[in-house]
Amino acid sequence: MQSLDRVPESIDGYRRAVTLDPSLHVCFANLATLHAYLNERERAVEYITRALTLDPHNPTYAQLRSQFTSEGKGDAASEATSSPESNGDGSADEEL
Repeated sequence: MQSLDRVPESIDGYRRAVTLDPSLHVCFANLATLHAYLNERERAVEYITRALTLDPHNPTYAQLRSQFTSEGKGDAASEATSSPESNGDGSADEEL
């Protein structure tokens, strides 16, 4: 998904998917992660908020939104994209 030369293509694909089916919360979450990877924090927050609106009890989405909106927490994009399945404590969240 995030090979450097395919990020724009991935973003386009996910945008097409949510245009066809706006209930695809996983695609909104993936768009958020891709925009965070590109250091586009505002877009990342916008998309993860959409994902949370569609799936409000998803702990992974809540964690990502917290990372994207926190100030002084370091590079949220690299934290979110380096290992999305890891909580940093050895446990794993559900996949996006």
